[in-house]
Amino acid sequence: EPNGRWFVSFSYEESSAEGEAHIERTAEELLYELQGRTDLEEVVWAGDRGVAIPLMGSDGSRFEFTDIQKARMVRAEQRMRRYQRRMARCAKTEDADGKKRASRGYLKLKKRAASQSAYCNNVRQDFAHKASHALVESEHQVFAFEGLNIKNMTAAPAPKQDAVGRW
Repeated sequence: EPNGRWFVSFSYEESSAEGEAHIERTAEELLYELQGRTDLEEVVWAGDRGVAIPLMGSDGSRFEFTDIQKARMVRAEQRMRRYQRRMARCAKTEDADGKKRASRGYLKLKKRAASQSAYCNNVRQDFAHKASHALVESEHQVFAFEGLNIKNMTAAPAPKQDAVGRW
């Protein structure tokens, strides 16, 4: 990874001993199976993704970062921006071939910025794993999530001109 850490990944296939095949069902087939159930409110859990609160449940449950995680992520992002500003000021040297080479200081800053970014990614991945595990361990059998594009919700709007022509 860019921050200097290595990881190893293994994969394997598990065949079922009884020879049962896993059957994928479409959304329409699942909806048809659920139509006759009287305990539908106990079985279905709906989640709403958001910007301020990452996940809010239909039963009032909230999945959000802890205060410590929020503070550490803000601090890591500040450090990452600081390292990136310092990287922009680093001198690049030319070797005999005419190629630009990065200095050792630049490479150190690049690794530090990558480690801060990796920290934030690890916190988000840990949060997603814990939230999904809590949902799977609950008594609910069907999970529905709103299909929102969070990136578009947080983007700045395009500038507009007024009647005079000012932005």
